[in-house]
Amino acid sequence: MIVEAMKRVQQIRQRREYQHIRSRQKSAEKMERDKERREVARDMALIRSPAAGLRRARVTVQQQSDQHMEEAEPDRRRRLADREPEPAQSSQHERMVAEAV
Repeated sequence: MIVEAMKRVQQIRQRREYQHIRSRQKSAEKMERDKERREVARDMALIRSPAAGLRRARVTVQQQSDQHMEEAEPDRRRRLADREPEPAQSSQHERMVAEAV
């Protein structure tokens, strides 16, 4: 009976030691992650390429240009519709209409 009690005490002692070590490891891992995050935030210039900002700027300029073209497209169509066709275009148009009929 005493031997069984000693085995049980040993098991409890091992379990508590494992739990203690594991809790210390968890806190150490959290501290390490926090330290790495601070380091990354501090040294972002070393990580991020200077060209990344240029690429992003180029994309936004292209988007703005596309947006401007979309806004200008109806105006251009109206202006083209208001103009009378040039003689060369009208003859081509007449030929195409004649061929279609």
